[in-house]
This record gives sequence, C-alpha cells and structure tokens, in this order.
Amino acid sequence: ANLTSIGQFAFRFCHSLESINLPYSLTSISSYCFTDCNTLESIYIPASVTTIENLVFEGCSSLTIKAAAYSKPAGWANWNPDNRPVYWGYQA
Repeated sequence: ANLTSIGQFAFRFCHSLESINLPYSLTSISSYCFTDCNTLESIYIPASVTTIENLVFEGCSSLTIKAAAYSKPAGWANWNPDNRPVYWGYQA
C-alpha cells in the first residue's frame, strides 16, 4: 500500500532530519507533523498533497519549502506560521 497521509506529531522534534522528498502517493499531512524540526532545511511537497493541517512547519527555522503546486491549495490551513520561503511550481 502507498503512503497517503502522515499523522500528527510524526516527525516532531526530529533534530536529525535535514531534507525530505514526500512521496507522490501522499495526499494529507496532519497537524504538527514537522513541528520544531529545526535542522530541516528542505522539503519537497508533491501536487498530490491537497490537505496540510495547522502548524505543520512551526519552529522549522532553517526550512525552505519546495511545492509542486503553483499556488497554495485551499486545503492547506495555517501550515506555514513562520512564513518560511516557498518555491511554488517546483519540479523535483
């Protein structure tokens, strides 16, 4: 089975995580998933991700977000509270 969602707090405080490319099967990321991953520098979010819940990237002070979507999908809530840089339309 392909991964379709990542649960709440899944990677919270994961201080060894530096970069991640999310799989194309993923459709949702739950609240606080990557909160306080202060060493996370890069994440790629494929266009298949239609839902990102609250505060997913809170406290990710080094993060640059690469999103395949050309603009923020309606289902992405308060996902980037620290206003980390986002490259829209990024193709991995």
